[in-house]
Order: sequence, then C-alpha cells, then structure tokens
Amino acid sequence: MYKIIYTLLYKEILQEFRSKEILTLLFIFTLLVLIIFAFSLGPLFENMEVLTPAILWITFSFAGVLGLNRSFHSEQEEGALRGLALAPVDPGVIYLGKTLANFLFISIIEAIALPIFVVLFYFPFQRPALLLFLVLGTLGFSIVGTLLAGIASNTRRQEILLPILLFPLLVPLLIAVVKGSQLLLMNEPFEKTLNWVRLLIVYDGIFFIISYLTFGYVLEE
Repeated sequence: MYKIIYTLLYKEILQEFRSKEILTLLFIFTLLVLIIFAFSLGPLFENMEVLTPAILWITFSFAGVLGLNRSFHSEQEEGALRGLALAPVDPGVIYLGKTLANFLFISIIEAIALPIFVVLFYFPFQRPALLLFLVLGTLGFSIVGTLLAGIASNTRRQEILLPILLFPLLVPLLIAVVKGSQLLLMNEPFEKTLNWVRLLIVYDGIFFIISYLTFGYVLEE
C-alpha cells in the first residue's frame, strides 16, 4: 500500500515539476489577489487581526480550486484515469496519492505566499498555533477537494461544477480556521481555540473516511 502511494505521489510530483503548471498558476493567482487586497484595504485598517485570516483563506481557497481543477487534467486527456480504475489497486489508495499531492502543492504555495502576506498586511504571525490551523485547514481542503475534483472531472463543465460543489461543503472548515485564527491574533489563550481545533479534526476525519470509501465509484463513472 505504502509503495503504491509513494509511486503515485512521486508521479504527481515529477509531472508537476516538469510542467510547473499547477504551482505557477497557483502562485500567480495568489500573488495577484493578495496585492489587490493590500492596495484596496491599506495597512491602516483598524481591525486587521479580525480581517486578515478571512483574506488569507479567501485567497487560498480560490487558488486551491484552480489547482484542483487541474489535478485530474492529465489523467483525463491521456485516458490514464480509466487505466487507474482498471488497475488491481484499492481505489482508496489512489485517492490517498492524489490527496497527498494536492496537499503538498497547496502547502508549497502557502509557504511561499505567507511571507508575502506578512509583509503586505503587517500580519503579526507570532503564534505558532496558527500553523496548526493552516495545516488542518489545508488538509481538509485537500481531502474534500480531491474527491469533488474527481467527480467534476467526469463532466464537461468541470471549472464551473467544482466550486459549486466544493464551497458549500467548506463552510464549516472555513469558519473554524478563520475564527480560530482570529482568537489567536487577538492574543486569546490557545485553550479558547480548542473547540475550533476539534471541529477541524472531526471535519477532516469524517470527510476522509467518506472520500476514501467512495472514491471507487468516482473512478467507475
């Protein structure tokens, strides 16, 4: 199992670093959105600790959708998705490989964009616990997004269908990461954010189980 996941992940990484399609697209979009927000709001906004987490996750969410729209593109063009469906491999393992690849690519963009965000918005990134929300939020986004990207890839209107399916399901996740981050930026003790952390863990766990068990039906379509 682990060898198959490693092989799929290695294939995704090798393919991406040859074309640089997803990373380039995500970086350019993320940078443009951050610059637009920075010039629109200015550095003197009075409640930036309340607003900046929302801006950050709006940016990452829309950039992530662009990346997810491309995540099954090569498989659809070359018929590889049908080959994966016919392979003697548990579909859940294929899902894991795809999810880890999406999580990795989105995390790379976040790691690049976060210093830019800190500079543009005077973002006081002084609480290490913010990374916990970033990781759990990105993981949940990748878990749900990979399944829905696979579903949308079988349609002719993938670019339109994926956001329509994805964003309603992301509402609990986005509320949790934004509210939790806001509390930390307002110098509230970490204990006050534990309910939001628990919500993220439960959200990620539930959708991971659902996605893992149902991905086989996605490949069969």
